[in-house]
Amino acid sequence: MSIGDKFRNLIHFPLGKFLMMVSVAYTTSMFATPADATIYYISPTGADSNSGTSSSSPWKTFGFAIRKLRAGDTLILRNGTYNASNTGYVNVNCSTNAANGVSGQPITIKAENERQAFIDGDGSVVPFNMINCSYWTIEGLHIKSADNPANRSNGSVMQIDKGHHSTMRRNLLTNNNRYANGAILETSLDYSLFEENEMYWFHRNGFSMGNDNTIRRNYLNSRGYSDLRSPGYSSIIPNRGDVSIVLYPASNNIVENNISEGGYAGFSIQNAYGQSTDNKFLGNISIGDLYGFLIQARIEGHNTKAEQMPLNTVMQNNVALNSTNLGVYLRGNKNTQINGLTVIGAGISGLQADIEEAVPGDGAPTVYGDNVLVINATYGLYVKYPYTFTFNRPGAYNNGTNYTNRGATGGFVNSTQIGPNLGTCRAWIPSTSRMKGAGVNKADVGANILYRYQDGVLTTVPLWDPSTGEFPHGAIVPGVNDIAGSSAFDVHKRLNVNTNGCPFPPGYSTKPPSPKTSS
Repeated sequence: MSIGDKFRNLIHFPLGKFLMMVSVAYTTSMFATPADATIYYISPTGADSNSGTSSSSPWKTFGFAIRKLRAGDTLILRNGTYNASNTGYVNVNCSTNAANGVSGQPITIKAENERQAFIDGDGSVVPFNMINCSYWTIEGLHIKSADNPANRSNGSVMQIDKGHHSTMRRNLLTNNNRYANGAILETSLDYSLFEENEMYWFHRNGFSMGNDNTIRRNYLNSRGYSDLRSPGYSSIIPNRGDVSIVLYPASNNIVENNISEGGYAGFSIQNAYGQSTDNKFLGNISIGDLYGFLIQARIEGHNTKAEQMPLNTVMQNNVALNSTNLGVYLRGNKNTQINGLTVIGAGISGLQADIEEAVPGDGAPTVYGDNVLVINATYGLYVKYPYTFTFNRPGAYNNGTNYTNRGATGGFVNSTQIGPNLGTCRAWIPSTSRMKGAGVNKADVGANILYRYQDGVLTTVPLWDPSTGEFPHGAIVPGVNDIAGSSAFDVHKRLNVNTNGCPFPPGYSTKPPSPKTSS
């Protein structure tokens, strides 16, 4: 089975979106919005005959509680284990059994204490399923699924489709059903926010996205979750997850300040069954993925010419560390813009641009980049015909071959091949580096991931905890996200963030420098 056969289809039709919006408006009118929002409670030890309006009188089943919620209401999950035999699983359909929220008054489902409400799926169904819903917030839950051969239709842990303007924040999601296709979180939501979630033990994809979303400060690690023997659903590489964040196809997404570890690909655009355009990857880090960033044209869906090509992708301040194959792999892209990239220790190429012969697109792929740094790879920067390209002020050092142009149009302008003197720093360019201020417009050559992006804009808010160096993460659940060496809580140590000889720049917590950009 080819790589192209391994990804699940997410198809977006404009007419379908229009009909969905009509359905949302109709459903909202069916469920009147109360003047005052209400807080309700649910517990595995509750009862549906209770009032549900106090923590001492919670409801018991999701099927009962979901129907009661109106715009502005909040359903609080008390501590405990929620499963098929007590509360049932979460199944929300805003066309049948639930209401939509409205702007400024979302419907919220959240844990009373972050991640202490545990939805323990048995793999028979998706344990958290939502469809046709808009303006909902899901926050602080711990959800897992399990291997179940009786369900081979959808193995996702959380499935959220056909809606918009919703938020998934600080959830802990693990263990997709390996007998079925599916992601940890699979969604076709639009105009939604996915923030500070953690995802572990997945053999397919982590996130699979819709359009116009913001995906930020999430951490994903497949932890070598191997395929099951037949009849399990196979992944691309049988001993690890597929892609941490995949846009397939999807457009106008902002993917900012996320970290992927140990997958087939960290961040990917798969341009099949529709075009992917105007996506942004900002301040992301890949550690030990086979491909740090994989952006490719695909032949599926009978797309033709330029429609096959990922278009207008922006990559700014990204890091690929110890990629087994390639740090950044561009296959048939059009107008890809790369500014501030660091690739260290790629097994084959730090950055490679070529095409698959069966998917030539319009035959004229293009990539342009400033301030790209590649060290310790077999090939540094490698561009092949028929690409047109320019890389301005790149740095390549200690690669088997630093710069390779295999018949492409363009070149490497003002390139350097000197040691960058990064020391142990990986996430930013230290003041002692020869790459400091050596780039276009006196910016640094390489990536600086110190401050948060917010909706596509680099801010002066520290990304890392100024005291501990930690990456943002939610509450610790023993045995799940406290495993040293493969969890969010200590990923800063693997990146030498304020440790192992790479201290924060002076004034990091109080006086960040103004970010420099290239023209």
